[in-house]
Amino acid sequence: MLTTELFTKKIAYVNFYFDISGLSPELLPFAALYAELLGQISTSEHTAAELDTAIKTKLGSLGCSVKTFVRSDNIKNVLPSFVISTSMLEHNMADALALVFEVASKTVIDKEEVRKLLLQTKSMMQMMIMQRGDRFASARVKSYCSVEGAYNDKLGGIGYYRFLAGLCNNFDGEFDRIKSGLEAVAAELDFDRLAVGITGEKSAVESLVSIESTFRRGTGSGRQFSLAPEYKGNEAFIVPSGVNYVAKGFNFDGTGIEFSGKMNVLSNILSLDWLWNEVRVRGGAYGVGFSVSRTKNATFSSFRDPSIKATIETYDKTLSYLNGFAEKVPDIEKYIISTAAAYERPLCPRDTGTVAQTNYFEGYTDDMRRESKKSVLETTPTDIENMSALIKPLVEKQLCAVVGNKEKIEEAGDLFTIKEDL
Repeated sequence: MLTTELFTKKIAYVNFYFDISGLSPELLPFAALYAELLGQISTSEHTAAELDTAIKTKLGSLGCSVKTFVRSDNIKNVLPSFVISTSMLEHNMADALALVFEVASKTVIDKEEVRKLLLQTKSMMQMMIMQRGDRFASARVKSYCSVEGAYNDKLGGIGYYRFLAGLCNNFDGEFDRIKSGLEAVAAELDFDRLAVGITGEKSAVESLVSIESTFRRGTGSGRQFSLAPEYKGNEAFIVPSGVNYVAKGFNFDGTGIEFSGKMNVLSNILSLDWLWNEVRVRGGAYGVGFSVSRTKNATFSSFRDPSIKATIETYDKTLSYLNGFAEKVPDIEKYIISTAAAYERPLCPRDTGTVAQTNYFEGYTDDMRRESKKSVLETTPTDIENMSALIKPLVEKQLCAVVGNKEKIEEAGDLFTIKEDL
């Protein structure tokens, strides 16, 4: 059990983390779908309407998701987890947990309820792709070159949307497969593969320990799978829109380059200076940015962009911007300050506990965080100039994805070898 003791006004925030690495790759999207259904459809003890009333009465909140945790010491080691996140009043913990266990272990796969929510989920995701295509294009690029990206695409990216669309297009014919897939996911929600994280006062922690779990044991597959990134060519996803979302990136694992907090300063500088001026001000995009993650994904992306080809050309010209940077921009203090501030964001009790739990699963320690912040504060203009060593292979790899307008995609020529209507 992972505990974070804080003053919470007698509210307990309890997260249940089920290791689902025993699910085969073809079953992973069913885990994401199951997370959408839990708490929304009937159980063997309550109808969907009764369950909704019970959740509102006994719980402050209940949400399900599938998350991926990437080990800091080996970014190819990715743990997919089915997460049930709850909040409850401490004095009502026994009844609240009994309801959570009911949802987790007694949900009934009713055909018409699943049909309704599946159609809603597909429709909402289609709308999200239209509105925030930058996130989906970036996630698709990451799926080309990182294990983390491969998982996230199956669990919530364009790969997952394709899965939903396929089920919706032939729901009646696919229902038997849907039901068996969801039941396989349910079987993996196994007490023996569960970690519980609680954020609350000491009395809440003691109460949780004293309550005997009613989760069943030993029903998981006992197997362990992993995913590998897959790249068949740059992809363009056509949507009925007059704007585009353009991403380019790569994963620098194996290049000899190690992640440093200084890269966060680089992200700030490129996003707020170079890219802002070139892609947003001159190019007319609503937004643009560059990001680097601890998992070694480096990605450019634009938001509601009228261009595609010109934007990618600007990404590539970043090398020219960094050439001689130390002379052109001798003072980067404002970028360092804003970057360092992100390390000290105030968090509410729920988020404090969730971050601590995430850090546990990923092996990310306070010493690592302090070292990363220290490197931010020590960043010099010369350090930024030298990061052309990071940008150069990104430019050369030419890994791109776009969500956008058909005419603009055609204008980009042979940059995209795979073009698909979403």
